[in-house]
Amino acid sequence: MGGFLQFLFQNSSTFLFLLLEALCFYMVVRFNDSQREIYLSTASIYAGSINKTIDNATNYLWLKSDVDELMRENALLRQQLHQMALLRGDSLLGDSLSREDVAAFLRDTLPTDSLRNSFVFVPANIINNSIVAQDNTLTIDRGRRDGVASGMGVISNNGLVGIVMKVSDRYATVMSLLHRQTRISASIRRTGYFGVLRWGGESSRYMYLDAIPRHEKVYLGDTIQTSGYSNIFPSGIMVGLVHKIDTLPGDNYYNIEIELSTPMAKLQKAYVVKSSARDEVRQLEQR
Repeated sequence: MGGFLQFLFQNSSTFLFLLLEALCFYMVVRFNDSQREIYLSTASIYAGSINKTIDNATNYLWLKSDVDELMRENALLRQQLHQMALLRGDSLLGDSLSREDVAAFLRDTLPTDSLRNSFVFVPANIINNSIVAQDNTLTIDRGRRDGVASGMGVISNNGLVGIVMKVSDRYATVMSLLHRQTRISASIRRTGYFGVLRWGGESSRYMYLDAIPRHEKVYLGDTIQTSGYSNIFPSGIMVGLVHKIDTLPGDNYYNIEIELSTPMAKLQKAYVVKSSARDEVRQLEQR
């Protein structure tokens, strides 16, 4: 306390000068119209600038929560779109059935709860990603406590990402599309013919679709999507576009190069695909 008083005493002249300056400034502004207008105008400009800076800082601090909320809304919208596709029969239409026939069949045979729970999308952040190895993986910030399990699919807003490999309570490791063991059932949207999607171990932009017979017409620019046969991904999830078509002498199948719709090097957000029928189908197939 003594030191503080000594500081005030030593600098008393400075404080007195500042006090008198403030008093003079107040009197000039208070009793002179022109000076008051200048003061109010200048103060308004600086106050607006300060408020804008504070507002920008506040918005930045809340940005992550806003993005997470948008991810949750997108996940719900994806689930609703999948339900609509089931009811319309988009992924089940055959040559002899109309949309109305399939929709009526689904409504009559499938309970509403089974449609509601067929696929659920869990938003996640990608916290680690590799694209230059032979067996690339990703890490997401969702784990066992979020209902994530090994074998579940992972997608982004642009298309496929990979399949969950290992899970802890709060995190999961995902086998990227850019992995030598990747094998995903995919089909040509225009015709419905399906094959096996694999990575060639080269560019992060391209994969290959195998097992498409040569008697099937395939064109550059054809859309490739998930077939829905694996119970890992819903049907109709974008994979990419046909970029190159090769045929080898004596081979009965095309060598089709696909340009991926998902920019694997820029991934930040993803969705884990949870199928309520996955375990039941696995158990049935193992019998």
